[in-house]
Amino acid sequence: MRDIADKYNVKPMENIIDLEKRLKSLQSEVKSIKAELSDEQLKLKRVSDLITAYENIVEGSYIDNLIKVQIEQHKNPNIANLKNNLRITLKQLSV
Repeated sequence: MRDIADKYNVKPMENIIDLEKRLKSLQSEVKSIKAELSDEQLKLKRVSDLITAYENIVEGSYIDNLIKVQIEQHKNPNIANLKNNLRITLKQLSV
């Protein structure tokens, strides 16, 4: 222990005691920071899971809508053409 104290130029016993207190304080701070980090990681995981669920819902709805349009166009090609022409006309009128 004395050689460590000499290495860091710690001479009086008071300095050793102060150094020990600071080291214990740092240990406590490190534990606190680790706990906060763990909490933040859990929050990040929840957010990530929510984003994934949202993306799956949106993507699923988009695919469902594409399938519905395909079925509609296959069953009634004339209605699909009329709807498409109506959309084009409405876009032209709004410009």
